[in-house]
Amino acid sequence: MHSPMLVEEVEELEDGKISVLDSAVSILFETESGALFNGERDKFDQYLHAVDEIQQSIKLRNISDYKIRGVNLIQMASERFLLEFQNILEWSINTVEDDTLCCTDCSSCIATSCSLDLLEGDHIGRGALSSEQIYRLRCMSERLNSAGRLQECVDMYKNLRKSMVDASFLRFGIGNWLNCDIRSLAWDEFAKKIKIWIRAAQMCFVIIIPREKQTYEQIFDGFEDVSSDSFLVIVEDFAIQLCNFAEIISYSPVLLQKLFDVLDLYKFLLLYLPDFKATFHSASTKCITSQAERTLQRLADLVRQIISNFEDTVLHEQSNTTISRGTLHSSTRYTMERVIGMVHYNELLTEIITSEPTTSFLGSEEMQYLKVGGRKPLARHLLWIIISLKYNLKSKFKEYKDTHLGHLFLMNNIHYIIEEIKGSYEMLEMIGEDYVTKLNEDVMDEAKSYLGSWDKVLYCFRDEGLQYRVFYSGFSRNALKDRFKILNATFEEIFQTQSTWFVPDLQLLEQLHRSIIEKVLPAYKSFLVQFQSERYIEKYIKYSPEELQNVVCDLFG
Repeated sequence: MHSPMLVEEVEELEDGKISVLDSAVSILFETESGALFNGERDKFDQYLHAVDEIQQSIKLRNISDYKIRGVNLIQMASERFLLEFQNILEWSINTVEDDTLCCTDCSSCIATSCSLDLLEGDHIGRGALSSEQIYRLRCMSERLNSAGRLQECVDMYKNLRKSMVDASFLRFGIGNWLNCDIRSLAWDEFAKKIKIWIRAAQMCFVIIIPREKQTYEQIFDGFEDVSSDSFLVIVEDFAIQLCNFAEIISYSPVLLQKLFDVLDLYKFLLLYLPDFKATFHSASTKCITSQAERTLQRLADLVRQIISNFEDTVLHEQSNTTISRGTLHSSTRYTMERVIGMVHYNELLTEIITSEPTTSFLGSEEMQYLKVGGRKPLARHLLWIIISLKYNLKSKFKEYKDTHLGHLFLMNNIHYIIEEIKGSYEMLEMIGEDYVTKLNEDVMDEAKSYLGSWDKVLYCFRDEGLQYRVFYSGFSRNALKDRFKILNATFEEIFQTQSTWFVPDLQLLEQLHRSIIEKVLPAYKSFLVQFQSERYIEKYIKYSPEELQNVVCDLFG
């Protein structure tokens, strides 16, 4: 059994506790305004310890006047905590709003490069709370919880952090876009806005949402009356605005120029949809994830419609004028650029394009390549586009009055298609070596048909019409003179006509020069040798074999 404490000892102990309480009270009154916000850690911890001492005294002391005094002190400290809590959070808003004002000066409704740079360097950290600030907010929230004023603290936090997030969103100007018709913008402005949207969405899903969730948990985790999903109020408006913009884009006109920008948007949504759904999983935010899922599906439908329209346009494209030099048609370049771009999105488009192309009957020879097994739907669509392009080019051939120029035109354009296919391993694999072989045969056929323009030169090398009479071996000088005159005129006609024709591919150009020389030069040399003993023959010869070869090699350049 313990011996009873003497009255003197009790009074001494009580006096000691009162002394500690008085010291704590002094600290509360002496701490200057702002010390909790930006003062030294030691002073902040000292203030916390003083509050803890007073709260402990309230729990242990039965003397009513000390209880009343302690409660009043705790209320005073709580007001101080709430004020300092507000100061820290408002500081984070100001760091973001400064950037917002800066970018308001450099862009109006149409966002500029200022918006594109917002995620670079220091801008990523704008609005973030430091570890020291989080420590102080956590410490103050614990004391406010003990004082029964945690809900005020939570409400203030959500409101002020939401203001910070909203200010971050304003920096991108996306909110203003929703007030104008995004779908009617010119392609370059449309593309710019998609790019800015993706950067803003990255900021939202990669930086802001994870950061806000982590910060919220660091400050309020463990408090019974605080839900872990309460932080969603802070970021949901940002997410809704982003979803609204993406949904507007999904209703855009079916224009090929927008295909790759729409695919970029689709790719981003597809990539982050699982995280998006995991974040906004509560019943109150389910509408956000539902909107994102609908938008993703609509974007996929838009991509399918754009590609279908593209196929139809390639097949039926009509131009009012022929390509005078027989070089590449603009539709050939444009079509192959888009096809190659689609190959770059191979993985994504393979998921979107799951049905076969709607084809027109262009002849069994072409259609058989579409029926080759093992090709995925996307590969069949790309092959169908190229088949349609070749068919359309052949329809343009009919517009050429000079059929040889028409054959040169087809040779150039089909060769360009081959080179574009071979320039991408993925594309070659999708189109197939078999069809590329067929295209190479087409190029050879068109080149051979073009070489027919030199047949009239070969016709001048015949013996018929040069002899005095049948069974006589001599040659008529006049006939020979006329023949050379016709030959030289034929050369001149070809050179003059074809001097404006053009073959853009150097390798193809060399092959064509070689083919002309191999066809004409040996026969020309034999023709000259045949008459080399004739008098005055040198007067009739305008081109030596070397000169003829040089002139040929100057063609199509």
